[in-house]
Amino acid sequence: MVDVQLRLTQLQQAVTAGGEFFSPGVTARAKEDLRLAHERMSVGDGFVVAALVGGTGSGKSSLFNRLTGLNFAAVGEVRPTTQEIMACTWGGDSSRLLGILDVAPHAQFHFESILTAGADEYEAIVLLDTPDYDSVQLAHSGQVARIIPLVDVLIWVLDPQKYADATIYHTLMMLGRKRVQAERTEPELADSGLAEPELVDSGLNNGVVAPLIVVLNKIDTVPEAERSAMVADVRHKLDALGCAHVPLYATSALTGEGIDQLDRSLARASEDHSVWHRTAVAQLDSVARILQTQVGKEEADLGGAFVDELVDIVAGASGVSAAAETIRASGAVGGARQATLRPQAPAPTLTVAVRDMWVAHVITGLPQQWQAAVEQSVPTAERLRKRIAQALASVTPPKPVTKRPWGWVLGGVLLAMIGLVCAVLGVPAADIWLRVSVGIAGVVLGAALIVLGVWRARTKARKRANSTAESYDRAVREALAQELRSSLVPGPEAILKRHRAARTLLWA
Repeated sequence: MVDVQLRLTQLQQAVTAGGEFFSPGVTARAKEDLRLAHERMSVGDGFVVAALVGGTGSGKSSLFNRLTGLNFAAVGEVRPTTQEIMACTWGGDSSRLLGILDVAPHAQFHFESILTAGADEYEAIVLLDTPDYDSVQLAHSGQVARIIPLVDVLIWVLDPQKYADATIYHTLMMLGRKRVQAERTEPELADSGLAEPELVDSGLNNGVVAPLIVVLNKIDTVPEAERSAMVADVRHKLDALGCAHVPLYATSALTGEGIDQLDRSLARASEDHSVWHRTAVAQLDSVARILQTQVGKEEADLGGAFVDELVDIVAGASGVSAAAETIRASGAVGGARQATLRPQAPAPTLTVAVRDMWVAHVITGLPQQWQAAVEQSVPTAERLRKRIAQALASVTPPKPVTKRPWGWVLGGVLLAMIGLVCAVLGVPAADIWLRVSVGIAGVVLGAALIVLGVWRARTKARKRANSTAESYDRAVREALAQELRSSLVPGPEAILKRHRAARTLLWA
């Protein structure tokens, strides 16, 4: 069973997390609905609240008088007859609950009286007679709309003269959705997304109290030959709305026809102490569905690959690779000396494009108000360009280091001279051909030593230049990445943190 107090707390926290990023109208409505839910829940399961709701002339007041057995509600030809909500209570003191329902003290009646001693049919139930939902007086229709979420059993009363009016069923569908079956599982809720669930109930055959009952009242005014067809037509219209399991009774407050069936439904409702819990769950689910329209389904990743892509774009446009290439060229032995290029801030248009790419990445899937907040939290393109320039300037290009192979050259020259000296002095033999061979060998070995030294020096120089260039390129990119993260991430991150909190709470 859903912990309604926990769910209420989660929704309240979600409203706080959403704050200014939720539509003011949605927030105001959610706060009011949550306040009413809290008040209704504070009463607990002491009473079941049933309400007669219908349009002008549907006979709600006559039906109310018939069910209570006393003529509490005024019945007349002037419309609307019921000017305010009236209540009749069976079983105990319901004054606190009636205060939450905003029923005036003079409109509260208690069945336990000397007039009805021993005739109590219900255990603990409050039956409400409401003003016409279609009243031209907004105060009347507003009263009905306000109490709908607090009602455990909604009894929708139809008039045979207007039962086929499409607007009636549209209103029934909209108000009746608050009677949605509350026992659906959390995965079912998650799978349903933001769509309104079908107006269904487990019906009368499984022991669960129907949260919505439809009554075709004043059936005595319909010729007997036409009654079955009219009831079947109403049933068809309800089925088309997704109300196939909603009970339908044909009643007459005048003759008492069908009243027994309605009585049994109310009596069973008064015995079911879990009805209020299902009402609370349905009301909280209704609030959650409204608030879920204010959040997206996920948040963008603010780190990782996307920031790296932006770094590559900025580095390429700033000439970081070209600067690294001059370091490679300047470090080569025998290469022409050239000044190392310094990266420059990218063009303003490129900075604008980078900022727009980031904002588009972050706001993906977010509602409009969250998108606007993200847009405002990111620095302007001009400010971002200045920060990029500072990051580029923070890394000083290394000076080229060139090491000449002087040792190898001197060694080669010395070896050649030794060979020549030996040849002249006849060491190690006086034979002319041997002396010439020694001299040639000394020169060849000396030249080979010089060539080897130059090749080795150039190889080391290339490796050193490549390593220096790579280190510089990496250092500049790291500086850019750090600057882009510090400039682009904190603002959106704070907003998405609140979005994640709200979304998690709403879909909990």
